[in-house]
Amino acid sequence: MQQMQSVQQVQSVQQVDRYVHERRATDQIFVGWALYFFLLSWITLGIYPLVIFYRRLERSDLFRDRRLHYYGAVIDSSKQYAEERGMTDATHDDLHDLEHFVKARFADEHRPLRVGLSLFLSLITLGVYGFIAIYRLMRFWWQIQLTEQDVDDKLSAQRNTSRCACQIRAR
Repeated sequence: MQQMQSVQQVQSVQQVDRYVHERRATDQIFVGWALYFFLLSWITLGIYPLVIFYRRLERSDLFRDRRLHYYGAVIDSSKQYAEERGMTDATHDDLHDLEHFVKARFADEHRPLRVGLSLFLSLITLGVYGFIAIYRLMRFWWQIQLTEQDVDDKLSAQRNTSRCACQIRAR
């Protein structure tokens, strides 16, 4: 039984590691703004700015999906760790609350930007919707930063609570 739990723990940690390293494969560096503005946008007659617009929105949607899976893997790994250490009672409610917190944030504040639809509406409205999409993109990056801080704080508080519970049991 103990060996089965440790195998599950290793698998969940590997899953967290996979989501961390997946970023390197999916994120691409864009060209510098000077090269983009003074050369590429003029030479391509405005097509390259549409490509950049699409790629930026796509990057945020991929980041959102990757971060959602990452948080799920971290919470599952924490649950398995708590089970191995016999701290399920002390951490169950905190991890359950954290799981609901993450799901609520991603359902409400971190909705996908829908890259294809945003590009289509931007073309139809002659760029007006593009400003709305850029605003949503900037707002997304600000909110995801706040969510990361909140999740990190809650995980730290949960870790400190479970440590106290272990110390009390040891006495």
